[in-house]
Amino acid sequence: MGQLRKNMRDFQRQKVYDWERAHIAPRCSRIIPRANVQTVIDGIWMAHGLLYPPVVDDMPGQVRRKRADANRLTVRFAEEHIPLWVVVHELAHSMTWTIDSSIDKHGPNFMGMYLKLLDKVCNIPLCYTMFTLQSSPVKYDLTATPIVERMV
Repeated sequence: MGQLRKNMRDFQRQKVYDWERAHIAPRCSRIIPRANVQTVIDGIWMAHGLLYPPVVDDMPGQVRRKRADANRLTVRFAEEHIPLWVVVHELAHSMTWTIDSSIDKHGPNFMGMYLKLLDKVCNIPLCYTMFTLQSSPVKYDLTATPIVERMV
């Protein structure tokens, strides 16, 4: 029942993962060494005029099924070499995190922010991601902006 509830709340998670494997991973092959990930995250965060980027941490050793996760304060990775698109995916989670984000982790707001980051950071054009998402019926909201506080 708990797993069923989780999947119902994160209604398009698997569709997003399938779309990433088919359309994003092949077009964003850059790998970031774990030692450089914080610098990459800080740069993307600052480029959006945001304060206090999330801190990079290790995924706990007992976690075996996830390669990464994120909330507003922390981005965790299980690997030593991380694809740039995975960093961007987790950063989109950080930028759109709210108290009730567990209800809709891969929803339209997250996806809108993610698509914009893919365009700016990975050079995957917005028109391409929008076109490829048509066949995956993943909902996105291009009016999405970071929910965290901005610099003056």
